[in-house]
Amino acid sequence: MSGKQKAANAGKKAARGGKKPAQRSAKPPMRVAKKTMSADPLALPIAGRQLIEASAGTGKTYAITNLYARLILGRNLPAPLSVDRILALTFTNAATRELRGRISGRLRDARAALRDGESEDAFLRKLAQSSEDPARDIKLLSGALQLMDEASIMTIHGFCSNVLSEESFEAGQLFEQELTLDGEAFNILAAQDVFRSELLTLPPLQRRAALELWPTPEDLLQLSRGLLRHPNAQLAPEATEL
Repeated sequence: MSGKQKAANAGKKAARGGKKPAQRSAKPPMRVAKKTMSADPLALPIAGRQLIEASAGTGKTYAITNLYARLILGRNLPAPLSVDRILALTFTNAATRELRGRISGRLRDARAALRDGESEDAFLRKLAQSSEDPARDIKLLSGALQLMDEASIMTIHGFCSNVLSEESFEAGQLFEQELTLDGEAFNILAAQDVFRSELLTLPPLQRRAALELWPTPEDLLQLSRGLLRHPNAQLAPEATEL
C-alpha cells in the first residue's frame, strides 16, 4: 500500500472515530426587566429615561405639570432648571396651548401652596411640606411664571422646525424655509380648481353626468382621495358588455 493510500485510510478512520462537532445551543430569549414605579410625581425619578403610559383621561397632563414644577424647584436635581431648559412636546397646536395654560396654572397653585403652607391637592401639600426653603421656592416659581412666554412648550413639528432654523448650516438646510403643517388645504384648493376648470366647462350632457357623481368640490376630493397615493395611476373607462 502506498503512502498516499495509508494517509487516506487514516484520514477516513479519524473522520469516523472523531468527535462530532459541538452543536450551538439555542440562545435563551432576551428578557426585558420591567420595574413598576410609583405614580406619585414626587416619588418618580427624574434622572434617566422615564415612561408614563396611561389611557386617556387618567392624569397624564396632571403628572406632566407636577413634574414641571419639580424641575423648576430643582427637587432631586443638582440645581433648579429655568423654563428655557425644559422641553415639553405635544402633538397639536391646540394641545400646546392647553398644556402651556395647565403648566402656568400649576405653577401658580404651587406658589400659593408654598405661601399658605397647605393645599387641598395632595401633591401640592407634599410639595409645600417638603420644602426646605419656601421663600426661595416661591421666588423660583414667580420667576418661571414671568418667563412662561419663553418656555419651550411646543408641538413636535414646531420643535423640529426651530432646530432646523437655528442649526440650518449644520443640518444642510436652507436658512429661510417655510414648514408646511397640513397638506389638506392644498388638496381642497386643487379640488376646487379642477371642479371649476374641468367639470363646469364640460358640454351640458357630460357636465350633468359629472355633477351627479361630484356635486361639490368636497365630493370630488373625497371620492378621489384614494388616487392621491398613486400619482401615476391611469384612468380608463370601464369595459362595457356588447
